[in-house]
Amino acid sequence: GEPFTAKVFRTWGGSAMMVAALLAMPPPQNRTELQRNLRQAMQAASRRLMNTVAVCRRHYVHPLIARRYQAGDFLANCESGRCTEPALQAEEQALMNLLYADAAATRSA
Repeated sequence: GEPFTAKVFRTWGGSAMMVAALLAMPPPQNRTELQRNLRQAMQAASRRLMNTVAVCRRHYVHPLIARRYQAGDFLANCESGRCTEPALQAEEQALMNLLYADAAATRSA
């Protein structure tokens, strides 16, 4: 009875794939590595969704992921432990933690 569409599920999946790819990479040591990691993670998500990088970036991966990664607090937010839903996969829990942290920061701002 909820108004969920296939796009909602593709966006969730694309965002979770992006998080998983970034978590699997070593932390960037400089701006060049940071940009390369973001590019490679987006490419991985786009391959899994069988779409172009541009379409994935625009429609299927939450922009918060890249913003937090660029800000340097991506890993800490992903591992915050706010999400304890056992039905979710590890990358989905990390994505939820990231979203919870952003919502908490938005409320306190």
